[in-house]
Amino acid sequence: MILHQIQSELAVFDSWTKTLAAKAGQLGFDVREECPHGFSLWPHHYQRPKSGILSKKKIALSFLGITHGNEVAGLKSLNETLRLIDQGMLPVRIPMAFFLGNVPAARKNTRFLERDLNRSFMTPSTSSAEERRAKELETPLGETAYLVDFHQVTARAAEPFFIFPYSRAGYTFARHIAPERPIVTHWDSHFSDEGRCTDEFVIDKGGVGISIELGQNGFDPYQVATGTLTAVKAILVVEAYASVGAAQQLPPIDPVHPKHVYSWAAVMAYPDGKVALDPGWYNFQAIEKGVRLGTVDGQVITAPASGMILFPKYIKQSAEPSEVQRPTELMRILRLVGPNELPV
Repeated sequence: MILHQIQSELAVFDSWTKTLAAKAGQLGFDVREECPHGFSLWPHHYQRPKSGILSKKKIALSFLGITHGNEVAGLKSLNETLRLIDQGMLPVRIPMAFFLGNVPAARKNTRFLERDLNRSFMTPSTSSAEERRAKELETPLGETAYLVDFHQVTARAAEPFFIFPYSRAGYTFARHIAPERPIVTHWDSHFSDEGRCTDEFVIDKGGVGISIELGQNGFDPYQVATGTLTAVKAILVVEAYASVGAAQQLPPIDPVHPKHVYSWAAVMAYPDGKVALDPGWYNFQAIEKGVRLGTVDGQVITAPASGMILFPKYIKQSAEPSEVQRPTELMRILRLVGPNELPV
């Protein structure tokens, strides 16, 4: 059932270039293909700002879905956002682009085929399908001022949350989109030693990149609605950034006294041996130091710190090699970020 829905949503996405191009004149923008499964919309009347991040980039805002092939709510959210544009309910006032990440993996409803696409940017190799796809995306994403990448988690989540490498501009962008939504952030290191993520790549190229985890993977209506609202709000926020008068009307953001902001208290490597993580752990679940998490070769694994669980890894039995590969991490434990802790 879900494979049929994925195929249907993929077909809808790929049809938008022709559908929107047929109405481009009346809607006031042009449609340009950027790469396979990726296109941009260019308003007829747009003046690039003379200063700031938007002055340096051709594409003001990009959206990316199914960076991981089984995280499909973002795909549906992008289609719903494009439907609003097609119906004339969401005017195109800034150059914006829409991309799908790992379409071949999505067709099999699996995270990836050979290598995690979200660890494949800025790598010299092109030996895997994901590394080659990253190269296709790097040109338009390198020309992007603001990126929102839509993700989902494997275990359930208490609520949607942003996650991205910290920058003052990224923090401000996320807060302007959804002021009370939790933010998971980090600084002084990359998220993974395996390779660069999409948001890290955009940041390295001088843009602003953020990701949002909508919830447990699947076509959950609440998550799709959350993703669509996030996309619409992002468009309105970047429109405001592009207009001096409108930007001054956005609420001020205080990074000195952050609320609902988290970073790592501990990163737990996946142990060698036979791992049995206890069932039921989920994202943003509170735990105390010393609590049993599971076993490895019959020996108990305990939490090294108190905080909130993030990305607990349960290995699924599957015929797909990408689903049975051993994770590099068992889970992370989050802590609240305190006053004056975020970098200037």
